[in-house]
Amino acid sequence: MATIVKNRDGGVNSCDLMFSDDLDTFNHEYLTHTVEAAKGCTDRDLSDENMVIGTSAIVDTEIEGAVGMYSGFNNPFLIWGRYFDIM
Repeated sequence: MATIVKNRDGGVNSCDLMFSDDLDTFNHEYLTHTVEAAKGCTDRDLSDENMVIGTSAIVDTEIEGAVGMYSGFNNPFLIWGRYFDIM
């Protein structure tokens, strides 16, 4: 799975994570690697050897639109969050 994290400079980075059936293991990996990506302002890319399903949950960002996105690969990408009506 890939998640988008807000980095220390206010930008975003992608952080790929390995799936685990064990919630404690997954939580440890999630917290460790997302903090590293946020602090280092670097992506963690596992897509060369794994299928990655993208996701994002940056709650303090408003989504104006999610069309015509090209992520560089053809795996599923899920987006959720707040939206606003400009009309």
